[in-house]
Amino acid sequence: MRPRRLIRLAWALWGLVLACLAGTVPFAVADQQGTAQQGGVWIYVIFTAFVLAFSTVGVLIVARQPGNPIGWLLLACAVGYALAGLTNAYASYGLNARPGELPGVALTGVVAGVLFLAGSGSASTFLLLLFPTGKLPSRRWRVVGWLAGVGMVLVAAGIALAPGPLGGDPQAPVNPLGIAGGEEVLRVAATIGGIAFSSPSLARWGR
Repeated sequence: MRPRRLIRLAWALWGLVLACLAGTVPFAVADQQGTAQQGGVWIYVIFTAFVLAFSTVGVLIVARQPGNPIGWLLLACAVGYALAGLTNAYASYGLNARPGELPGVALTGVVAGVLFLAGSGSASTFLLLLFPTGKLPSRRWRVVGWLAGVGMVLVAAGIALAPGPLGGDPQAPVNPLGIAGGEEVLRVAATIGGIAFSSPSLARWGR
């Protein structure tokens, strides 16, 4: 893809982040109970500033160096966080303010958890591996990257397929994607995934 198109794509993703952050506000304001449970309005202010900083730095890097993966990773993290914030706000609003009235609340809650993992996972794995040059320190680090990627998939599966109420909260709706009787297998998979997921941090620390 040509550099100009890459830059346009980057700005489009930045705009998507802004739209998601703006869309979160009405749900947060209307859902006073859920907002209070999650730490109050300041949590949303801090979250918005954090995501906006990620996306802005990312798009500015891409604007100057379209081929630099650091800028794209920052944007990917921001998009994951922003979408997670929006879907989580919708699910919380549907659960607390309008219980039983909105469609897809439980499924949206599951999606929010997976999206948040995508944002945080990209920041703590691939961004850590490639920073600051945008390249792996050596070819041997590819194994660490693959381990981190597989670990993210396993942890995401543990989140998406866990049976029972979302987040273990008895008052939360039941996970529509949950696999009945799969608790032990999913727990083991998520544990293994968490270890693999942490491999970039452990490897960097051990250098």
